[in-house]
Amino acid sequence: MAEARESESGSAVESITEARCARESRCDNVGPDLKYSSMEDCAARIRDDWRGDLDARSCPAGVNRTQLDECLNEIRAEECSSPFDTLERVAACTAGQICEQ
Repeated sequence: MAEARESESGSAVESITEARCARESRCDNVGPDLKYSSMEDCAARIRDDWRGDLDARSCPAGVNRTQLDECLNEIRAEECSSPFDTLERVAACTAGQICEQ
């Protein structure tokens, strides 16, 4: 069962990574001399930031899919002018919200 939860958490991290990097690209933050040098750089850095927050230890009961979807929707809707340094700025994207209780 722990393997399934780890896989679920990893999938949540990947979904968040994809949404964040799509937003960063849309907001012209990806490219030479920008916040992220490439989409690969963006993905590696975002994935690294979130791996520990949604791992099996932090999220032992797995991921709440509804809350994850809400988080992803908020990331996609986030304005480019908003600072997005940490996912916690989006209330729906905290580990406390995304992890099953």
